[in-house]
Amino acid sequence: MTPVTICKTDRSLGLIIGWALVSTIAGKPYFDRQGDHVPDDQATKAFARFMEGDRILKLNHTGSVKGRVIFCFPLSADIARSVGIQTQQTGVLIGVKPDDPAILDMFDAGRIGGFSIGGRGTKTETVH
Repeated sequence: MTPVTICKTDRSLGLIIGWALVSTIAGKPYFDRQGDHVPDDQATKAFARFMEGDRILKLNHTGSVKGRVIFCFPLSADIARSVGIQTQQTGVLIGVKPDDPAILDMFDAGRIGGFSIGGRGTKTETVH
């Protein structure tokens, strides 16, 4: 199963909403295309720091700022249970507002399938 990254575009508000990061699917760790897995607790910590900063949106992890992340919601299994949400997928949901409405067109047309935020991190290897 592949996670849905972009869940919804809302043209009236100029928003794109979806998964910035997926931690688990059906209770099992999710590994992205680069083979990376970010546990829910680490995702929440990382996005808390990110939201305190510039919260920038880029395209394909490069180039200039194309908008801002204006919503962020960590959805771990614990948080989901505490607010009565049933989900097979955990991670971090975001809402972005692109500076250019043409970016909404690109998401709607499927030319862009995921988010690229202006965050930085340090990769550490965990041996299980």
